[in-house]
Amino acid sequence: MPNTVTHKLELFEEAILAKAAAERQEAEQVTERMKKAELEKEENRLLNGLYQQIQDQIHQMQTENVKEISQNARSLKKQLYQQREQYLSEIISRARAELAVFSKGPDYPAYLERQTQKLAAACPDDLPDAELLLRPEDLPLASRVQSAFGRECAVSGSERVQLGGVLLRSKARGIEVDFTLDTALASQKDWFFSHSNFHLE
Repeated sequence: MPNTVTHKLELFEEAILAKAAAERQEAEQVTERMKKAELEKEENRLLNGLYQQIQDQIHQMQTENVKEISQNARSLKKQLYQQREQYLSEIISRARAELAVFSKGPDYPAYLERQTQKLAAACPDDLPDAELLLRPEDLPLASRVQSAFGRECAVSGSERVQLGGVLLRSKARGIEVDFTLDTALASQKDWFFSHSNFHLE
């Protein structure tokens, strides 16, 4: 009998210990899973933070590169603009010098007559106050200019005409027709800007 009781107690103790061991093992497993989950969560948080940090650095580098490229582009445009202005100034200066020589040469009087004829064809006939403006030094050619115009007109010297040619003015009609070398040269400058490859926007 005592042996039977003792045996039962031993079995009971074993059962309790086995249950306790199972519960402890389950608790350890749960704890391990929770710890693992927390570690994964922390790892993901760190990885996400690192990824975001890398992305921020890449974005900053891209922004700095864009700024540098933009600054370089503006600097290059400025240099091209300055080169274009210098190039154009040289062209206009040479053209102005050549026109000054031409307007003092033997072919200029005939040229002035032809320009006056073209001007007459381009303006209305009924201009009772028509006035032709010439360079002051071209006034000795006034009679030839009046003859080429073919109508009644006055001829005056004007500082508005620097290089040569003829400018018609009618104050009554508010008309000006410009066949001067000055305007022709200016239009060539505008043409150069329109047709050159130096488009800076």
